[in-house]
Amino acid sequence: MMLTVFVAFSICGTAAGQHNNFILVIDPGHGGEDPGATHGRYLEKDVNLEVALALGSLIQRRLTGVDVLYTRTEDRAVGLAARGDFANRAGADLFLSIHTNANPAQSANGSESYVMGMDKSDENLAVAKLENEVMRYEDNYTTTYAAFDPSSTEMSIIMGMMQYAHFESSIEFARMVQRRFAADTPLRDRGAKQGPFAVLWKPTMPRVLVEMGFISNDNDRRYLFSERGKEAIVEALYAAFREYKEGVSSGETPLPVPVPTPTPAPVLAQTPSPVVTTPPVTATPPVATSPVTTPPPATSVPQPVIVPPREAPVVVREPAPAPAPSPFHVPVREFYVQLSAVRSPVPVLDARWAPYRGEVVERQIDGWFKYALGPYTQSEAAAKLAEVRRTKFRDAFIVK
Repeated sequence: MMLTVFVAFSICGTAAGQHNNFILVIDPGHGGEDPGATHGRYLEKDVNLEVALALGSLIQRRLTGVDVLYTRTEDRAVGLAARGDFANRAGADLFLSIHTNANPAQSANGSESYVMGMDKSDENLAVAKLENEVMRYEDNYTTTYAAFDPSSTEMSIIMGMMQYAHFESSIEFARMVQRRFAADTPLRDRGAKQGPFAVLWKPTMPRVLVEMGFISNDNDRRYLFSERGKEAIVEALYAAFREYKEGVSSGETPLPVPVPTPTPAPVLAQTPSPVVTTPPVTATPPVATSPVTTPPPATSVPQPVIVPPREAPVVVREPAPAPAPSPFHVPVREFYVQLSAVRSPVPVLDARWAPYRGEVVERQIDGWFKYALGPYTQSEAAAKLAEVRRTKFRDAFIVK
């Protein structure tokens, strides 16, 4: 049965349009008829929400200058695209999506964090596929996500551009999360990775999806659903967020690089806005929210029509033939395949760039030394990216 989502939209506290404070959007994965991963009576959607609300409450109690918003505060469904759209409208500085993993192999265990990327390794694709399947709960999901095709060349280029805009900030926060999990919990550190997650497709700010642990693993599951485990996970996420925010304030954490946002996939008119609210002191979700009526779009102002004098003769001419293409036309080469970004320079002839030693170019942007191949045309860049990812540079992506 397809699910139609009705979600009230309300904001308590600082308005989303004001940017004096750091705006964090916390996204508890799944909800409503979509339980997420399950094991008996244990449901992913429940632990995701508990951790999300407790994290937001802890942040607001301990930190100043932060507005915490949620895509949901109770057991209700919110579309994947709607979650990202909400973060964009809120002007969020960081989008954190909280999830719980699952695997047919019950021995799989540990935590991992994902940033938006086109890594097509079997393991990462399996996790992304599992999380993306929930779009089937939405009405007309084939239309809403028509443009989301991770297997297409065009999608690789678009994602490469979006990834470039926020990759350093996103991967920096993902690594902070994993460091805190490793230090503060017994969960195995599975690392910071890339994957084509639909929920990370729309947000136009640094965004990370955290898989706290495996509901399918006995040890992970007992820990995730215990009060001690949830408390430790919340503390670890809080410590990672505090470190990230302090880095942004001090200039140590790289800020997003603004680039033109690619044209998004069409979103159905009935797709609702997610829930947003100031978190309670405890982890108890709010009872009700207040709807905010969206004003109708402004009526376009008709432009004046200039009518030539009646006595002016009307001359009809055949359109001029299109000029023949110049034999000297040179395609624009403005795309690069980025291999790495580091804080300290590395010689372009260093052995670490093999098998592309001598081809690598260095560009210094916002305090980062970025090493890439190029420039190429769009089609050349897509072909080069496919080649490069077959080598050790599996995290390479396209930049402009």
